[in-house]
Amino acid sequence: MLKSFFVFVFSVLLSFGCSAEESQFVSMARLLVGGAGVRLIPDTFYGTNIELIRSAQISRGARNRVHSLHPDLNPVSSEVEAGRLPGTDIIVLRATGPEREYVKAFLDSVIDEFLAFRRELMTEREELDGGKAINALSDELVRLEKEMVLTEQELKTVEKSGAAPIALTVRLNQKKMTHDRLVETLRGVYSRQQSQQGGEIVSILDRASSAIAVKPGAALPNLAK
Repeated sequence: MLKSFFVFVFSVLLSFGCSAEESQFVSMARLLVGGAGVRLIPDTFYGTNIELIRSAQISRGARNRVHSLHPDLNPVSSEVEAGRLPGTDIIVLRATGPEREYVKAFLDSVIDEFLAFRRELMTEREELDGGKAINALSDELVRLEKEMVLTEQELKTVEKSGAAPIALTVRLNQKKMTHDRLVETLRGVYSRQQSQQGGEIVSILDRASSAIAVKPGAALPNLAK
């Protein structure tokens, strides 16, 4: 009798332990690197961005985004992995978690956070590089304009004396030509800054797919490494 009781208790505990292992839900997505007119992209670019996708910063931002866009979804622990599809310009993303709808929303938010972070980084870099160039050109223009004023004053003084200021005239004309070239260069820098906005080379190929259930212990859908 006692033996049967222990067998019954053990069976209940075993059953409870098995049921505690919930199925995982998996959602997949793909990003495309490059495009028309994009130069050869080094392998290090893929590795750096895959690590960024998997970073705690992107996951934290994605969870906050899901909470903001889908407050009705129960926040659960979800993980994201990423890898490059061999021989292609495609980065594959895979998110797993215990809630079907949350996993899909989480992966979509990971993509949005990743692209938003890249855009912000690119904008800061362009503004920094462009700002340095603009400052350098502006300083050069100021210095040149001061020299032109001094040369013009010297030219007037020589003309009053009745001498032929050929050398000064040539020098002043050269400075004016240099000044005009610098102005055009400065305009070009401003123009490039405007045209480079949104020059992202990573785009969404496939948004997060509907999450599929994977039983405990079963292999997850293939992810490129």
